Amino acid sequence: MIGGIAPMESFPALPWPLGTILGWRAAALQAAADGLAQRLPRLVVERFSEPLSSDLFASDGFHPNPHAHALWGEKIAALALPLIG
Repeated sequence: MIGGIAPMESFPALPWPLGTILGWRAAALQAAADGLAQRLPRLVVERFSEPLSSDLFASDGFHPNPHAHALWGEKIAALALPLIG
Protein backbone atom coordinates (compact mmCIF):
# COMPACT_ATOMS: atom_id res chain seq x y z
CA MET A 1 0.00 0.00 0.00
CA ILE A 2 1.19 3.47 -0.88
CA GLY A 3 -0.33 6.49 0.84
CA GLY A 4 -1.54 9.29 -1.38
CA ILE A 5 0.73 12.20 -2.16
CA ALA A 6 -0.69 15.32 -0.54
CA PRO A 7 -1.73 18.07 -2.98
CA MET A 8 0.86 20.60 -1.90
CA GLU A 9 -0.84 23.44 -3.79
CA SER A 10 -3.59 23.25 -1.13
CA PHE A 11 -1.26 24.02 1.79
CA PRO A 12 -2.04 27.49 3.19
CA ALA A 13 1.53 27.99 4.47
CA LEU A 14 3.13 27.55 1.05
CA PRO A 15 3.33 30.83 -0.86
CA TRP A 16 3.11 31.16 -4.62
CA PRO A 17 5.00 29.91 -6.60
CA LEU A 18 6.35 27.33 -4.10
CA GLY A 19 2.95 25.74 -3.50
CA THR A 20 2.29 25.49 -7.23
CA ILE A 21 5.68 23.98 -8.00
CA LEU A 22 5.44 21.48 -5.15
CA GLY A 23 1.91 20.69 -6.31
CA TRP A 24 3.28 19.77 -9.75
CA ARG A 25 5.87 17.53 -8.09
CA ALA A 26 3.23 15.90 -5.90
CA ALA A 27 1.09 15.19 -8.98
CA ALA A 28 4.09 13.60 -10.72
CA LEU A 29 4.79 11.39 -7.69
CA GLN A 30 1.13 10.37 -7.51
CA ALA A 31 1.21 9.48 -11.22
CA ALA A 32 4.32 7.35 -10.63
CA ALA A 33 2.61 5.50 -7.78
CA ASP A 34 -0.48 4.95 -9.92
CA GLY A 35 1.72 3.60 -12.73
CA LEU A 36 3.41 1.20 -10.34
CA ALA A 37 0.01 -0.05 -9.19
CA GLN A 38 -0.89 -0.85 -12.80
CA ARG A 39 2.14 -3.16 -12.97
CA LEU A 40 1.67 -4.70 -9.51
CA PRO A 41 -1.93 -5.91 -9.16
CA ARG A 42 -1.81 -6.39 -5.38
CA LEU A 43 -0.55 -2.87 -4.77
CA VAL A 44 -3.15 -0.38 -3.58
CA VAL A 45 -2.51 3.32 -3.98
CA GLU A 46 -4.49 5.81 -1.93
CA ARG A 47 -5.47 9.10 -3.55
CA PHE A 48 -6.58 12.44 -2.24
CA SER A 49 -9.93 12.77 -3.97
CA GLU A 50 -10.25 16.53 -3.63
CA PRO A 51 -8.16 19.53 -2.63
CA LEU A 52 -7.57 19.89 1.08
CA SER A 53 -9.66 22.56 2.74
CA SER A 54 -8.03 24.97 5.17
CA ASP A 55 -10.03 23.51 8.10
CA LEU A 56 -7.94 20.31 7.83
CA PHE A 57 -4.66 22.05 8.69
CA ALA A 58 -3.05 22.84 12.03
CA SER A 59 -2.50 26.47 12.93
CA ASP A 60 0.85 26.45 11.10
CA GLY A 61 -0.95 25.97 7.76
CA PHE A 62 1.35 23.09 6.84
CA HIS A 63 0.67 20.07 9.05
CA PRO A 64 -2.64 18.20 9.14
CA ASN A 65 -4.75 18.67 12.25
CA PRO A 66 -6.20 15.79 14.34
CA HIS A 67 -9.42 15.72 12.29
CA ALA A 68 -7.44 15.37 9.05
CA HIS A 69 -5.38 12.56 10.58
CA ALA A 70 -8.57 10.76 11.61
CA LEU A 71 -10.08 11.07 8.12
CA TRP A 72 -6.90 9.88 6.47
CA GLY A 73 -6.53 6.99 8.90
CA GLU A 74 -10.08 5.83 8.19
CA LYS A 75 -9.42 5.94 4.46
CA ILE A 76 -6.12 4.06 4.75
CA ALA A 77 -7.75 1.42 6.99
CA ALA A 78 -10.62 0.92 4.54
CA LEU A 79 -8.11 0.29 1.73
CA ALA A 80 -5.74 -1.87 3.78
CA LEU A 81 -8.14 -4.15 5.65
CA PRO A 82 -9.22 -6.12 2.56
CA LEU A 83 -5.55 -6.83 1.83
CA ILE A 84 -4.95 -8.48 5.20
CA GLY A 85 -8.38 -10.02 5.72
